[in-house]
Amino acid sequence: MIIKKLKRVVVSLVAMATIFAVNPVAAHAEWKQDSKGWWYANGDTWYTGWKQLDGKWYFFNKTGYMTHNSYVDNYYLNNEGYWDGSPQEFSVKYPSSWIKSTTTTGKTIYITDNKGTSVNSETASIKGKSTQEFIQNIVNKIKGLGVDKVDVSQQVINSRTVDVFNYKIKDSKTNVEIQMHQVVFYNSNQAYLFTLAGMGDISSANMDSFNEMLKTVTL
Repeated sequence: MIIKKLKRVVVSLVAMATIFAVNPVAAHAEWKQDSKGWWYANGDTWYTGWKQLDGKWYFFNKTGYMTHNSYVDNYYLNNEGYWDGSPQEFSVKYPSSWIKSTTTTGKTIYITDNKGTSVNSETASIKGKSTQEFIQNIVNKIKGLGVDKVDVSQQVINSRTVDVFNYKIKDSKTNVEIQMHQVVFYNSNQAYLFTLAGMGDISSANMDSFNEMLKTVTL
């Protein structure tokens, strides 16, 4: 039960996919569009998460809208919203002791201990912003979740300077405080964010294994 609660909180945070119930779609579903974008629906039901339609893979967000011109799970969704078969933008080696898990939306996370501490990753386009503008944008989004204090620092991993975000956020439903440790790599116009999240303070053992994992990241 604890692991399930933590998984729900972790993937709902900044630049992460949100955990939500998948709405079933009947056999005669169809594409629909409004001012906000496209979705695939039949009546009052719609797709969320990864779905293959007509041989192409699409990703629909928590409200059912199609994602486009961005990365999800390290796969680029083009202007028409589908993955064009291009390879993942980075590679990383996760410790064999971590348990790979999949959320209801198809998001991959790794559980690192029996307390539900988890790791996930996300890729995003900087879209021409400077690094400082991108950092401030992340901080603003974090604070928009009700977080008062965000510690931002830098460190060097594999000769790359990365930005590090540390903060705590409380899940309003469970009243559990989650410690967030996020590390962002940069390459050209892309940002690669890895998140370590745990209940209360993250243990030194989990932090050490997370940092060792980061050393395997290649862009």
